[in-house]
Amino acid sequence: LQSLDLIENKLGRMNVDQIQALFTGLAQCEKLQSLELSHKDLRNMDTEEIQALCTGLISCENLQSLNLGKNNLHNMGGKEMQTLFSGLSQCKKLQLLDFGSNCLSHMNADQIQDLFTGLAACSNLQSLDLSHNYLGTMDAEKITALFSGLASCTNLQSLDLGKNNLNNINVPVSYTHLTLP
Repeated sequence: LQSLDLIENKLGRMNVDQIQALFTGLAQCEKLQSLELSHKDLRNMDTEEIQALCTGLISCENLQSLNLGKNNLHNMGGKEMQTLFSGLSQCKKLQLLDFGSNCLSHMNADQIQDLFTGLAACSNLQSLDLSHNYLGTMDAEKITALFSGLASCTNLQSLDLGKNNLNNINVPVSYTHLTLP
């Protein structure tokens, strides 16, 4: 098994034991490279459940592509969000991350910084989708945190910022090397 699509399977409504069982099984899939976890409503998960999810993701040692789009992460509690971002930092082979449609504009500057602190540790991350996150509505402090965080993703080659209404935001010159779909 190299690719698994779990779209719209209500992972956010599973308990810790169920999440651990799922990822214990997935960890046995040594060739798993792509995991689709969009539309999961992760905002309903508590810290222990998020920790189980992250432990499971880390156990998928060859995971290169992860889709966490459309999970309403902006509604997740601060501790749960920090746990998720810290867990992502352990996914060392991760190359592609879809974080689209999560209303990141509703996160505070510290949460945005936590996200990119986690992503910076993903040394192989090459492609990041932040589309449909209403980033154009963010205040100056959040925009600064966003671009400071992006600067820490040194291997990033492709960044999708589409459908964010960024018309009035100047993208720093240091990001002109990126492929912007």
